[in-house]
Amino acid sequence: MRLFIPCPIAVLLFVAVFLPLCTRAQEAFQYNSSLADTAAKAQLFLLTARKFEADKNNLTGTYKKELEKEYAERFNYIRKLYDQQELMLDGEAKTYLDQLSASILQHNPEVALLQPRILFSRNHVPNAASYGEGTILFHAGLFSRLKNESQAAFVLCHELAHYYLDHSNKRIAQYVNTVNSKAFQQQLKEIQKSEYMKNRAVNELAQSVSYKNRRHGRYNESEADSLALEFLRRTNFDIRESLTALALLDSIDGHKHPGLSVKEVFNFPEYPFKERWIRQPSRSLGEAMLQAGAGSAKDSAAADSLKTHPDCSKRIADLTAKVNAYHTQEKQRFVVNSATFEKLRRRFDYDIIDYCFFSKETGRALFYALQLYRKENNSPYLATMIGKCLNQLYDARVEHVMSKHADAPHPEMEQEYAEFLRFLQNLSLTDIASLNHYFMQRESSKFRHYKDFQEVMARAAANFKTQSSTN
Repeated sequence: MRLFIPCPIAVLLFVAVFLPLCTRAQEAFQYNSSLADTAAKAQLFLLTARKFEADKNNLTGTYKKELEKEYAERFNYIRKLYDQQELMLDGEAKTYLDQLSASILQHNPEVALLQPRILFSRNHVPNAASYGEGTILFHAGLFSRLKNESQAAFVLCHELAHYYLDHSNKRIAQYVNTVNSKAFQQQLKEIQKSEYMKNRAVNELAQSVSYKNRRHGRYNESEADSLALEFLRRTNFDIRESLTALALLDSIDGHKHPGLSVKEVFNFPEYPFKERWIRQPSRSLGEAMLQAGAGSAKDSAAADSLKTHPDCSKRIADLTAKVNAYHTQEKQRFVVNSATFEKLRRRFDYDIIDYCFFSKETGRALFYALQLYRKENNSPYLATMIGKCLNQLYDARVEHVMSKHADAPHPEMEQEYAEFLRFLQNLSLTDIASLNHYFMQRESSKFRHYKDFQEVMARAAANFKTQSSTN
C-alpha cells in the first residue's frame, strides 16, 4: 500500500529530516591531538624489549656479534617510535585496529601464535611495515587513502605474511653474511687502493649488496602477496579488494588533497601576491644533471626500486587468477565497523599534520594543512595550525635554521610540494610575518572565539608589528 503525503507536510518532513543531515555534513571535524594510553604504551614496549632479548639470545653462528648489532639497531629504531609519539595508542584508534587485526588472527591461529604487535603510526608516508620482530605499523598516510576494510585487511595480511615468513631477519642475515664475506672484503680492499672514483665505486658496491634499509626484496613482496591471499581467504573480508588495494598503491605516491594554489591563499588587498615568491632560481649543475638523467632506463629502474610500492601492476597480474578462484559471494568489504573506519580515515589527515608539526617538519605540516583547508575551511584546528606553522617558520628564519623546518625543493619530489617549498624559500622575514598576519585577520571572523586561534593570531600580529617597525 502506497502512503500519500500532502505536499506541505512532505516539504516539512524533508526540512525536518534532511536539513539537519546536510548541516551535520558541513560541520567542522572536531580534532584534538591524540593522547597515548601510557599504561598500554609501557606494556607494549615491555613486550618489544622482551622479544628483542629473546631474539638476541637465540642467535648463533660465525657472525653472531654482527647480527646482534643489526638487531640492536632495529630495536633502538623502534624505541624511538615510542619516544617520539609516532604511535597511536589512544583508545579509539587502538581499539579499532585491535578489532580489525583480531578478525584476521582468529582465522589464522598459526600467525596469532607469533603474537604480532600491530599499531597505527602517524607517519605521512603511504606505507605499512613489518619490522621482523613482531612490530607491524600501519601508517596513517596509507590507511587514510584506503576505501574499505577489506583493503586494510589485505595490507595487514601482507605484513603478517612478511613476519610469518621471517623475511626481515633473513634479509639481515643475508646482508651480514655478504658484507663479511671474503669476496666482498676483497672488492672493498681493491677499491681502497684505487686513486680514482673511489666514493662512487664504494656506493655502487654498497648498492649491489641491496638497499640495507629496505626490509624486503621483490621476491619477498611476491611471496608475501601470495601468502596474504591465503590468510585473507579464511576471513570474512572480500578477497577481491586485495587487487583494488594494489591498484591504489600503484598511484599512491602523490598527495591525497592536491590542487593547492599559494596565489589564491596568500593574496591580500593589503599585501598582494608577488610573482617572485614562486620564481624558480637558476638550477645548479647537479640539479640539471639529475633532471636530465631522470628518463634514462638505469635511473628509472633505480627509482622504481626505491618506490614505496614497486611492481604493483605485475603483482596484480600474479594474483588475479587466485583471487577469482577464491572469491565467494558471502564475503563483505566491511566486517568490523564501517562508521569507525570512515571516521579514522578523516581523522588521520589531521593526525598526520599534527605529527609533522610535533616533529618540526613545519614546512610539510603547513603544506598538508593548506591542502586540507581548501576542503575543510570551517576547521578552527586547521586555521590555527596554519598560523602556528607560519609563526614557527618566522622564528626559524630569525634564528637562521629554516633548513631544519622545511625541506629544500628537489627535482625528484612531487611537483606541487617542490613548488610549495620553493615558495617558502623565497619568502623574506617580512613576507612571512605579513602573510601570517593578514591570513589570520581574514579568518578571524570565523574563529575569533577559539582560544588557540586567538593566541596564534596575537603572536602573528606581534611579529608583523616587529617587522613593520624595523622596516
